[in-house]
Amino acid sequence: MGSDPIAETGGVRLNVRARRAVALCTGGFEHSERLRLHYMQIQHTIAMSPLGNTGEGVLMAQKVGAALWHMWHVRGGNGFKVPGLPIAVRHRFSLDNA
Repeated sequence: MGSDPIAETGGVRLNVRARRAVALCTGGFEHSERLRLHYMQIQHTIAMSPLGNTGEGVLMAQKVGAALWHMWHVRGGNGFKVPGLPIAVRHRFSLDNA
C-alpha cells in the first residue's frame, strides 16, 4: 500500500486504489473555448454553469497521464440567453395550477 494515494474524510485516512479506471470529478470545461471545440460534438452552446468551469482539472489530469474517455457527452439543462449576461439562465416552469 505504500505508494497508494491517501485521502482523508472526517478525520479517517483512506488508501485509494484503482484497477482499471478512475472517475475524474474536477468540474466542467464548458467555459474554455479550446476544450469545448476539441471535445464537444455540439457547438454553439451557452453554458449555465459557473464561469470558473474552464477545465483546469482536466488539463492537470492530462499532464500526469490521464487518458480521457467520453468527454463528448453533455449533461445539462436547457436555458435562455439573456443579452448582457455571460451565462444562460433557466426558469423552472410548473404545470401545477395550485
